[in-house]
Amino acid sequence: MVTSQILRRRELITAFIYFSAALADSRLWVTHQHREMYPVPFWAWLCLLSVPLLFAFTYIRTLLSGPPPLTKRHRFALVLQGIGAVMATFLFAFFATPFWKNPVRDLDDSIALLFGFIVVLTVFLVAALSLLFRNKSSLGVVAAFLFWPYMLFLGLLLVDRFLQVTAFDAGMCFLCFVASVLFAFSTGAVLYRPRVGHVTALGGLVAVPWLYSVLRDSFGNVWLTFNVTDKHFFGIYSPLNAALTILAVAVIAVAIITAGLRMLPMRWQFRKRPVRERIWPAFAGGLLFLGIWFSQSVMPYRVPGMVTRGVGWSALQILHIEKRGLQFHETCVTVGGYRRSLLSPLSVYFLGE
Repeated sequence: MVTSQILRRRELITAFIYFSAALADSRLWVTHQHREMYPVPFWAWLCLLSVPLLFAFTYIRTLLSGPPPLTKRHRFALVLQGIGAVMATFLFAFFATPFWKNPVRDLDDSIALLFGFIVVLTVFLVAALSLLFRNKSSLGVVAAFLFWPYMLFLGLLLVDRFLQVTAFDAGMCFLCFVASVLFAFSTGAVLYRPRVGHVTALGGLVAVPWLYSVLRDSFGNVWLTFNVTDKHFFGIYSPLNAALTILAVAVIAVAIITAGLRMLPMRWQFRKRPVRERIWPAFAGGLLFLGIWFSQSVMPYRVPGMVTRGVGWSALQILHIEKRGLQFHETCVTVGGYRRSLLSPLSVYFLGE
């Protein structure tokens, strides 16, 4: 009895980690599609994505809660969701880039769009609550068919309007969005089919390529935001957004490491207890990941932004750095210039910051 309670508590903790990763991944994706120009309010993200993710959790939980083996209807429902994820990724890659091909890019202020969101989200919420408390819902099938078309539509609506990448890169971008759904699915599956839940959560690795590219761009990386000393640039480089981004990545890393640990053989033990049954290695691995990420991102010391600091070209730069408490203050003197054409005289000027 005691062992059963311990196992149940461990699976509940694992489910909490997975669902936290689902929320973190979805919020991170939305935030980095609309960073400054068109920020998505917290309440809008909460309504548009947390409700479908709650339905995904309750839907898979209901499908897998029965005794094995699964019925043909349940297997068909799972296969249908897999096909929906593949088709949504393919269609997103086709329509999302270039941005003028996006069929929903100009629907932001549509009254019909708002009404449609209200109807669909109501269906998701009613179905999710009914499945959660009654383990059945007359709207469950309708919500299941609407799920991936809704995620595709939402992805096309929220994606960066000026996304200029290849179709493959656009597919990688949407797979990061799909990872939040995989984490939500794994939350419901881990309580009744642990191995299925862990494998699904391990599928969250599909988010890694896009996360790597977006967190390390030509302007530096998210850690460099904390090196900005001029408050005038906080609108572009927000320390709060950087901290939330780092926290979200840490949660996703802990979830993936947890899934990997749960898949280890039972014979792998530490202090006479299987490693797969422990929680702390996942958090230790998450801290180690953050440490490595930090060390690779902040050394040598630099600030976000273009290296030339807006100068056409730099012949000489002198940078003075002074540390005051926990902050660095910088003064840069630049000798730079530009030439309008080969026949025009060279203009040279000094720039101090």
